Amino acid sequence: MALNEDVVRVLQLMGADGPDPLLPATDDPAELAPALAALRSRPKSATPENDGVNATDIVLDSGIMLRVYDPSGATRTDRAVVLFMHGGGWVMGDIDMFDSFCREVAASSELVVASLNYRLAPEHPFPAAFEDTVEAFHWIRDHASEHGGDSDRIIVMGSSAGGALAAAVAAAEGRGNNSPIILQVLIYPALDSRLTAKSLAENASGYYLTRRQMTWYWDQYTPDAKDKRDPRASPPFAESLVGVPAALVITAEFDPLRDEGKAYADQLRADGVSVEYVNYAGQIHGFMAMMGVVSGAREAVHFVAHSIAKAARRGL
Repeated sequence: MALNEDVVRVLQLMGADGPDPLLPATDDPAELAPALAALRSRPKSATPENDGVNATDIVLDSGIMLRVYDPSGATRTDRAVVLFMHGGGWVMGDIDMFDSFCREVAASSELVVASLNYRLAPEHPFPAAFEDTVEAFHWIRDHASEHGGDSDRIIVMGSSAGGALAAAVAAAEGRGNNSPIILQVLIYPALDSRLTAKSLAENASGYYLTRRQMTWYWDQYTPDAKDKRDPRASPPFAESLVGVPAALVITAEFDPLRDEGKAYADQLRADGVSVEYVNYAGQIHGFMAMMGVVSGAREAVHFVAHSIAKAARRGL
């Protein structure tokens, strides 16, 4: 299928042939910190007014932050809780940048959403982000009721690099009958450090995310080569995925990461895990964050919200 017409316009505005928008302009270690700071200061998403969602920032014992979204119009006090990890190649992104997305999911699903501001590489390489995700999961398990949530029904969800964190914590904490994780939602996830998927060649450049970016991101997150094969960083390296929670895996047709998402869905199925796989035709990596700009983006977010609400009902 052809690229979504709105996506074509977005790519033109980004200047596909200009400087790479998702990489620092230098490889010089002495200049890397200010270059990364400039990238990390990109505009955040505007907070909608009167959207019916209350947001509370909570600092965990280690100093990392969770932003907890409570759809105040919801009448239940025992709602499932969604732990969300943002994208950004483990080196960029924060809870402000994904604020609108989390609000939309909370409002549409009527579930509590907790968005994690995990530590970023290269200052904090693997396993820092994974450890932060586990800490956040444990906090939700222990404190969900204080925010109208049900600690026995937790959904882990992430986009891009956050998708790898969601998959990793689902595998580490989600096995066995006593686990509260009822679903993992992996949205165009960055999963496989080998970077050999066919879509990485087919969509190597010109579609926002590039193969060159992914190579650089993996090198920042896992500078020690042995960590690239650690399943807590790259979940497909797990010896077995038997017993991990059911999964919803979402990819985009013109995303370099498309095929590794599909391959992980197949790997889960082969190990007996219930999987729903959806590939959005005509779309690029990150398109769900383009609500109001790209046709189909808001509908895709609502599909995710509907899916997690359905999983929450099944978990009762």
